[in-house]
Amino acid sequence: MKRGFTVVLASFMVLVTMGDQSYAESNAKIEPKAAEILKRVTSYLGSAKTLSFTAVTMYDVVEKTGIKTLKAVQQDVVLRRPSGLHSRFKDDHGVRRQLWFDGTTLTVLQEDKNTFDTVSMKLSKQPTNDDFLDAISQRFGISFPIIDLLYSKIARNVQENLISGVYLGERTMLDGVQAHHLSLEGRNADWQIWVAVGDQPNILRMAVNYVTMPEQPAFITIMTNWKVNEDVPASRFKPDLPKTAKRQAFLKEMK
Repeated sequence: MKRGFTVVLASFMVLVTMGDQSYAESNAKIEPKAAEILKRVTSYLGSAKTLSFTAVTMYDVVEKTGIKTLKAVQQDVVLRRPSGLHSRFKDDHGVRRQLWFDGTTLTVLQEDKNTFDTVSMKLSKQPTNDDFLDAISQRFGISFPIIDLLYSKIARNVQENLISGVYLGERTMLDGVQAHHLSLEGRNADWQIWVAVGDQPNILRMAVNYVTMPEQPAFITIMTNWKVNEDVPASRFKPDLPKTAKRQAFLKEMK
């Protein structure tokens, strides 16, 4: 599995997730309206029993020559708490992956190679998706875009990351949906996010520019097909492997 640009969403969630700390207690200069929207969206997604969405991210890769090339990946995610995760990943280089977690077992299918591997995940007595996401990162080095949106709780301190935040008003997205537009200034990057107006504050779009890096790479993620708290059967998290797929031991623990 590619690590890719997980830093985008990881950094985003570091910026906006306060845990038990309020924005008023932070040294960051963030407008009350922006703080309200950020708290609402992180609470909404973190407390959801089930959620699914499609995320398409376009990002810059700076070649050794200094030339920037634009890459793209798509990820479809279905999650059920406390445990149950299915992810489908593809990029514009032909890489195709699927991942299943049913509470006890991790299965990864390399669709482009028609190979798969399965490992037992030794977690807590009552494993959660949070435990699983921590474990696959620490044990196998597996990560992927938007991984941090899948945690139920992310208690991080934004005091060392967030400098300022402003609310830019409501915008009409291309599909006609109304969204709150926020701009955030961090230690290493400038951010913009668009959050749906109403009682379903889904993230519709994100943009980030790493201003402290010489090349200033940019990332844009568009998120669609949101479904929150809808019924998801347990069978969704059982591997659906092609009959011709061959077992291959590519899930090796990091040393």
